[in-house]
Amino acid sequence: MKTWLSFGTGLVLAACMGCKSPSTNSKPSIKASPSRSSTAKLPEDAAAGQLALAQWTEHLREEERARQANYDRRRLPEHLAVLELFEQARDRYDRAVTKAAVGRALAQFRSAVPRLRARIQKIDRFGRSSRVLDDYTALTELFSAAYASARLAALRGDGGALEQARSEASSHFAKIHEWLEVAARAEDE
Repeated sequence: MKTWLSFGTGLVLAACMGCKSPSTNSKPSIKASPSRSSTAKLPEDAAAGQLALAQWTEHLREEERARQANYDRRRLPEHLAVLELFEQARDRYDRAVTKAAVGRALAQFRSAVPRLRARIQKIDRFGRSSRVLDDYTALTELFSAAYASARLAALRGDGGALEQARSEASSHFAKIHEWLEVAARAEDE
């Protein structure tokens, strides 16, 4: 055992000593010199590069769209439950024919907002995967104040604000419904 240890130690020392002093008997090393062909620049086609970049960008956009559609398809029941809560809030406002009824509808919606936000966060915890989160946020803000104010103005005879609020809500509802239909038809990844 001792001989192997001393042999190994001697081998290591010899290797270390050999690293420090170059041998005079060694062959000269062949250094890789850049050839002419490797330093020559290839001609670039700017139009082809732009076309390739545009195609790649479109491909990535379509991949992201498919990913989001699959994500929302897997959470479709949760989306439909959230959507139903928003539609019920709109219906309560629209059925309110007195200032007190509008106040009750507003209070009821505001008390439901924490549960609504919890449901939305359950759908997309980090806020990056579902395509309808911005619409949910806009509807939450709309039904938390502006829609109620517009309904009160309509009760006083000024229907312009209510028409605008209804149009905004309808736009968000249409966008959500359209996307959820796309998501429902999405194929598995």
